[in-house]
Amino acid sequence: MSDQSTAHAVPRSRLRQVLGAVGRVLAGVARGVLAAGPATLSLLVAVVVVIRLTLMDRAAFLAPLYYAAPPPALTLAAAAAAVGWWVLRRRWLAGALAASALACAGWTWATMWQYHPPRVSETPAYRVVFWNVARGVAGWQRLAATLRRHDPDVVILSEAAVHAGIVAQHWAPVFPQHKVTIAAGGLALLSRLPIERRGGGPLGDRSYGLYQHVVVHFDDVPLHIIQVDIHSHPLKPRWVPLRALRGLLDTLDGERVLVVGDFNTPSESFYFRPLRQRFRNAFEVAGRGYAATWPMPVPLLAIDQAWASEEIDVLRCEHVRSWLSDHALLVLDIALPMRAE
Repeated sequence: MSDQSTAHAVPRSRLRQVLGAVGRVLAGVARGVLAAGPATLSLLVAVVVVIRLTLMDRAAFLAPLYYAAPPPALTLAAAAAAVGWWVLRRRWLAGALAASALACAGWTWATMWQYHPPRVSETPAYRVVFWNVARGVAGWQRLAATLRRHDPDVVILSEAAVHAGIVAQHWAPVFPQHKVTIAAGGLALLSRLPIERRGGGPLGDRSYGLYQHVVVHFDDVPLHIIQVDIHSHPLKPRWVPLRALRGLLDTLDGERVLVVGDFNTPSESFYFRPLRQRFRNAFEVAGRGYAATWPMPVPLLAIDQAWASEEIDVLRCEHVRSWLSDHALLVLDIALPMRAE
């Protein structure tokens, strides 16, 4: 009996050893899988921070990372990595990523929040509202009613996809005093002031974006409005449409010009630097609140923008959130002071 018990005990002991070894391997694999999440996020945060501080979106193959990870997204990613490292009991890594999250939150605060109080002008003020209405999926009546509440003098729409029937049925009753211009590619403009359409077409070529050029006469003071809609493909370089836009603006040197639209390019992009030499970002000089406009309901990117030439007095710029589109509305109050003789 004793020999038989010993014979059975040896295989059982070996089995326990094998099972223990297998368990340790599986536990190591599980820890590796769990660590892969925080490790990947940590590496991503480090790489994107370096890109944003150096190359920015100049390199086309890196631009998708630049666009997809603005400071608010980096804050969330670093915070998630910190929690992951804490769960794995890697305290020093958790502390480092928590500090990175705080730094990215400060970056967001410094670059994406503005606190300019509204100003009053001695000359008449006018209201311009821009909105990407997402092809009207929320219903044209609801969209028109929302816009009407802001009492705009000029309404500029992207992804409007409107035709004469929609204008007659939904826009004309809500804006009976506004004239409507419709351009290719879903661009539309409604104005209660006299307007003349000067042109429009592709920016670079049609695959990169579109624009329309309208002159609005504010009490006999002409304002050139350039509406822009740059396509959102992440691999298409933004310098192509923005260089074409710069060429168009060069022909309007000395005029009052307002450039507005869905740029599908964050306002801090490298390719806005030439535009900044002659134009001011309206939200940066007169905005109040959070700059990001897309995607709703948790916007991360400031891609809906207005740029004003020096001859335009920007009194107020506000981003209004709405559930009717994946973009926020841009509400802009401007004045057009007379030029000094």
